[in-house]
Amino acid sequence: MTASIKGRLSSNSNEWATPDSVYNPLDLEFGFSLDCAASPWNAKTPEFCSKEDDGLTADWYQKTVNGSVWNDRHRREQGYRGPTDHRLPAAWLNPPYGRAKDKNGKATGPPLLDPFIRKAYEESREGIVVVVLCFVRPDTALWEETIMRAAEVRFIRSRVKFTQKDGTTGPAPAPSCIVIFSPHEDGPPDFSVWHRQDCTCQTCKEEKTA
Repeated sequence: MTASIKGRLSSNSNEWATPDSVYNPLDLEFGFSLDCAASPWNAKTPEFCSKEDDGLTADWYQKTVNGSVWNDRHRREQGYRGPTDHRLPAAWLNPPYGRAKDKNGKATGPPLLDPFIRKAYEESREGIVVVVLCFVRPDTALWEETIMRAAEVRFIRSRVKFTQKDGTTGPAPAPSCIVIFSPHEDGPPDFSVWHRQDCTCQTCKEEKTA
């Protein structure tokens, strides 16, 4: 990885789009009706929390429930054929990794990742599923105190490539995982390895050629 790519993918950059190869299969599985941290150019659902909305103070539960009618129709259009009447409303979160910035663009305060993921857990207690894409960092307090209370943690096989608004792409500087917070479970999570749609690991290559 070049220094320039690594720098752009560091916690100083907050706005990176979730790749479809990660999001689409999860959307079919859970049916997201809210993107909890997004910009108009990279939002995955019509209902989303932007920087101007202040996602840390927004009511994710209400926004997710409000978007559920649109989402049922969208899932059918994308090929979902399963039941919808018993499914819990679900929200998607690809959290910002950098710090908030003042009006002059200077970073200020602690990293935003921790409070966003803690809010994801808290909102799930209200009755929604919140699915989070984040780095694998089990040596942190966030993992011990919050992520270990999730229903599932799926480790993504091979590095995820993110895209910026100008089309810049690059692999993440650390392994990623999918964290699933459910109102009915409070950890410890079930752990598994998860393969995205464009995974290039040897197992997936062999499956494609079989």
